[in-house]
Amino acid sequence: MKPDNVKKSDFPLANVGYDRDSVDAHLTAVAASLAALEAQIASLEVERGAVRRQASKSSEPPKQEHSSPRTEDEVSARLVATRMALEGADRDEIRLKLSEGYELADLDALLDDVIERVV
Repeated sequence: MKPDNVKKSDFPLANVGYDRDSVDAHLTAVAASLAALEAQIASLEVERGAVRRQASKSSEPPKQEHSSPRTEDEVSARLVATRMALEGADRDEIRLKLSEGYELADLDALLDDVIERVV
């Protein structure tokens, strides 16, 4: 579902039920959140593509400097961490999930960065 679909949702009028202005305001807020998440996912997908292109050009793994392209595991882990943080998971929950599923050079630095951006 796209943000515009959420904002344009129409509900039938009824004598009892929810306040229409409140529902419209809520749908607008949900659409804005959805659009922000889609933009963040698109950004991470572009970054993942750049990592893949670089990896195919060079047999050396990318350096782990902040300005260097990230590994595919790091890009995926950032996406998972961002989603979990937005859903209200705490740092320990996110750390556990990432440590079980991803090979990361500096998990704490990744968590610091993601949590700082989400909060």
